[in-house]
Amino acid sequence: MKGWGRQTSGEWRARRGRNRVGWTAGFPVTNSELIFRVNPGEPESPYEDDPRLQQFHFLEKWHEDPKSRTFLVMDYIGPHIDTGFRLASRSFPRCFVISVDVAFLLVTSHLPTTGVIDVPPIFYSSKAELKGVLGGKPYPIFWIDTMDGEEYASAEDKLLNIKRCEHQHIIQFCKEFYKDNAALMFLPFIFREDESQYGEFPENYIEALEHLCKRWLDEKTRYKSETEIGLAPSGKAETLTEAESTTKEQEIISKLIGIISSQK
Repeated sequence: MKGWGRQTSGEWRARRGRNRVGWTAGFPVTNSELIFRVNPGEPESPYEDDPRLQQFHFLEKWHEDPKSRTFLVMDYIGPHIDTGFRLASRSFPRCFVISVDVAFLLVTSHLPTTGVIDVPPIFYSSKAELKGVLGGKPYPIFWIDTMDGEEYASAEDKLLNIKRCEHQHIIQFCKEFYKDNAALMFLPFIFREDESQYGEFPENYIEALEHLCKRWLDEKTRYKSETEIGLAPSGKAETLTEAESTTKEQEIISKLIGIISSQK
């Protein structure tokens, strides 16, 4: 499954439109990529009788063969995806909402202050409960001002006492927030191949990737062993007597027990 570790926590997932929001999502740990065929009715679709294997197969093709993307389409599911869509409901024309991960990444990534690429002013609007996020616990609402520098907006900010957040205060708050919700989230990081490009990935992260890879290989082996048993050398199903059928059934059960035992 070469390539599965390339899209992981810290990768930018922005959705633009009426509700503007920026957030992160980690793959394949925590969240999942789903692959669909553009024309699902096409013949010769592998593993038609096993949707799990079919997903693994298409994911492998997507990451290893760019040409396959002409007949495949990818979508995403998971708790981080849900967080992004819930945050979108908190945005308005002036307010580009960002997740706590994006806020933390922006103020700790040491972007060059060239005047062209710089960290925009970040504001904070307290916390709010977002349905399906953090088990109902309040989530921080950070936002970027899309009207920064406009005199009318600045005059209104003075009336409302709205001030941009100091970077050190954002860092301190985010670290405490991650610590307080350690069972549900962790510090964001960017990881590609065998190199950590930003931050440190959690313990057992590599083991989790290896487990997913092993699962795919084991599933392929299981499928192959199950389909080969009961097929004659010609590739056609055998006509078995009752006694032979019982023997084949016992062989299949023995092989499955062996596979299950090897995974323990």
